[in-house]
Amino acid sequence: MKDLETLDWSEDQIDALTEIMNLGIGVAANSLSEMVGEEVILNIPKIRLVSRSEITNDLAEQNPEGMSYVFQDFNGSVFGRSALLFPIQKSFNLVKALLKDMAVDDEMTEMEQEALSEVGNVILNACIATMVDTLGLEIEVEIPQYVRGGPVGVLLAGDTKLDDTQTNLFCAVEFKTHESGIEGYVLFLLELPSVKNLKKSLEEYLNGILGV
Repeated sequence: MKDLETLDWSEDQIDALTEIMNLGIGVAANSLSEMVGEEVILNIPKIRLVSRSEITNDLAEQNPEGMSYVFQDFNGSVFGRSALLFPIQKSFNLVKALLKDMAVDDEMTEMEQEALSEVGNVILNACIATMVDTLGLEIEVEIPQYVRGGPVGVLLAGDTKLDDTQTNLFCAVEFKTHESGIEGYVLFLLELPSVKNLKKSLEEYLNGILGV
């Protein structure tokens, strides 16, 4: 694991990226709060340089029972993958909160998978839209995909171009609710070649604020 300083990022650039991600996740949390009818509590975004294998190992240790997740690839000015992840039981709690009076079994039905995919679509697009609007990026997002299993799939599913040892820019935010027991993570993984484009966009954004 490395810090962004190793790529010659300034403290202002790191702070700006953290604030933008925090703003995007905040918009997403408000959307989720409206869906489930209660407050969603967020942790501060954690941004680091890390390999996919390191991420999946950490998630596997924290969630040995497996996970349900929705991931969405994006391409353009920057490219990578965003994902909404839940420990298996916590994903049931989310579906119960969404479907309310409808019965939810311990096995995901097609309708429940669709509900989770739609939540992922709303949450992830809210995060990406904030980044796009703030930094003036051009990004196209692909259709979200639902997967249930070990955490390795969320970072490698459908991606045969990169191996799991390549360094990526990784942002993670944990969230939870008190009443319905929903817990999960929003993850962003930017492939390293596009990090230079992100850094340039942040420089232009900061220069605009400072009037440079």
